[in-house]
Amino acid sequence: MKKIVRKYKLDDPNDIDRMGKNDLEGWLSLSYSTKTEVVYSLWEDYCEMHGVDVNAQRLQRVFKITKLSQS
Repeated sequence: MKKIVRKYKLDDPNDIDRMGKNDLEGWLSLSYSTKTEVVYSLWEDYCEMHGVDVNAQRLQRVFKITKLSQS
């Protein structure tokens, strides 16, 4: 992922509007796989900050498919 740094004046409303548009345009231009990697990285950072082990055993989802009786 290419990193870009831009400077904005926070007291200029036009710069604040451009800042939001650039962030959105940048995000929308990313591929799905890159977006997934970024979100996963953010999730890992969140877990690290809150002391959660990302490799810990998680709950397993279990379900059973049953056939309904005809009535």
